[in-house]
Amino acid sequence: MNEYEKAESYFQRLLQVLPVKHADRASIYDYMGTLNMRIINWKEALKNFNLAYEIKKKELHSNHRKIGRTLNGIGNYYKVIGDYFQAMIFYEKALQCQNDLCAKAVIQLNIGVIHSMNKDYDRALKFYFEARHILEQIHPCPHEEIAQCQAIIGNHYLTLKDYNTAEAYFHTTFEISKRILLNGDHIRIESVKLLADLYNKRGKNRKLLIFVMNNYLSMKKSRVI
Repeated sequence: MNEYEKAESYFQRLLQVLPVKHADRASIYDYMGTLNMRIINWKEALKNFNLAYEIKKKELHSNHRKIGRTLNGIGNYYKVIGDYFQAMIFYEKALQCQNDLCAKAVIQLNIGVIHSMNKDYDRALKFYFEARHILEQIHPCPHEEIAQCQAIIGNHYLTLKDYNTAEAYFHTTFEISKRILLNGDHIRIESVKLLADLYNKRGKNRKLLIFVMNNYLSMKKSRVI
């Protein structure tokens, strides 16, 4: 049983023992929805987010921060299936909630991604920079959420074929992840992949080889230790 299966089994057991009107049931459905998204089980993800949403609508004010979290999750579902119109509706609803600063930054990043998908690149960049500014205010640098934000901005410039700027952002992502994350962390793996793919795209074969070999040796060394 992998870690995701263990987590899902744990949440299912909690739902079985908790009273029907227990305050934590909605949060458990949120966690399960997020878990389903990670294992690409879109149908179950939407089902769980909707269950959380129905509970919260009955118990909380319409702009409560906990409702914002669920609305963002539903927006994520529509984003991954390519329904950007519906995704934007839910993200904008989520942004109107009384979110904490971290949640607000995440929602702004998601809205920026939708604008980018719709080729409204200037507006997308505005949301990315606003989100990064918030994250830099609330997190010590370096931090994994700042690394993810830098990667998103790098991808924005990659889409515009501004390869030098994209490389600078990807390199920042890589350096942050190297300092604070383990080799197997998905953010660190993605940071290596982003740079490697960019070097390959630009025909920088020697730089690609050196970069990949250095990181391979670093990972081998850390395992030995």
